[in-house]
Amino acid sequence: MAVVLTELQFRAIIVTNINRNLDVYMKSKSDEIYVNDVLFTNDMKTLLLYPSEKKNKVYCVPNGVKEIGEESFNNEYLEVLVLPYGLKSIVEYAFYCKNLLELYIPKSLSKVYLKAFCCCDAIKRVYFEGSEQEWNEIDFTLFNDTVKRAEIIFNYDYMSLNADLS
Repeated sequence: MAVVLTELQFRAIIVTNINRNLDVYMKSKSDEIYVNDVLFTNDMKTLLLYPSEKKNKVYCVPNGVKEIGEESFNNEYLEVLVLPYGLKSIVEYAFYCKNLLELYIPKSLSKVYLKAFCCCDAIKRVYFEGSEQEWNEIDFTLFNDTVKRAEIIFNYDYMSLNADLS
């Protein structure tokens, strides 16, 4: 169940700490929305900001997101990141996650911009939904070597991962 709240209502829920299983949406600017403390464009197609103080070790970007925005992840707690089915691009300087170990990438990804994974030197493993040929077709621009040097597991069953995490 999802509820859209004004900022005042949102703060009241945070203060009283009720209903922890409820997905909380907070209206921000008219073109932005918060979902569980993460900022998206209002149409939920671009993730704009994952909070640096968020202490989750695992995060699954919601389905429907097509782009990860510039400087959207600067977090030292995140260890596993699941990118959504249908994601098309990751813009420049998107990730500063020094403890990110594993990355799940759908085969829909087509472009990774300049230094998108800057300062993500801990990445050990990338699970890719597609084949090695499809991986090689992704347009990785300069300075994304940390992802390309990681162990790549091809043909990962991405849909079963989504079912397991639901």
